[in-house]
Amino acid sequence: MSRDVDPSVELRHVVIVAGSLADWNSFGDEAWRERIMAFGKVVEHAGATWLTMRPLDRIHPPNGGIPASLTRVGRCTGVVDPQTDGRQRLVEAVNVLRRDGRAVTDANLAEVVNAPSTCDPDLAIVVGPDNDLPTTLVWELAYCELVYIDVSWADLRGEHLEAAIAEFAGRHRRFGGLD
Repeated sequence: MSRDVDPSVELRHVVIVAGSLADWNSFGDEAWRERIMAFGKVVEHAGATWLTMRPLDRIHPPNGGIPASLTRVGRCTGVVDPQTDGRQRLVEAVNVLRRDGRAVTDANLAEVVNAPSTCDPDLAIVVGPDNDLPTTLVWELAYCELVYIDVSWADLRGEHLEAAIAEFAGRHRRFGGLD
């Protein structure tokens, strides 16, 4: 099936939501580095400058989780964010704004919720069945396109991301409109 690609579609920020923190912890440091580098190269090649990775579920491993991290991959910055609750992230953002005496506006919330990224996600790639919205995404659900990939976290490869990005590129984004 061939689809016309909307030339106005810009991809700046990709979020991958996959696996549990226990799954994440099963990868060693070297496997994580290889994964971030490989995925970062794919999204950078598609034009994105941000890649954020979040766990799919809220199950915490018994010995804690991996720490948040930043990795540069060419012009792309890879962010590993182990926060499992998108609602909590939103509450924390509101608290930061209040603490700093800043108004709670869409722009200010976006700045804090997306940090260190400088833009809202355009695409969220959810690894798993398409009948479940991830709890790690709350803010993002209003601002990005979702593409589901039904593979396991361990089996996720760059080719899967390329297919998801191609699907995204073929969509006409209405940004909440009904046109």
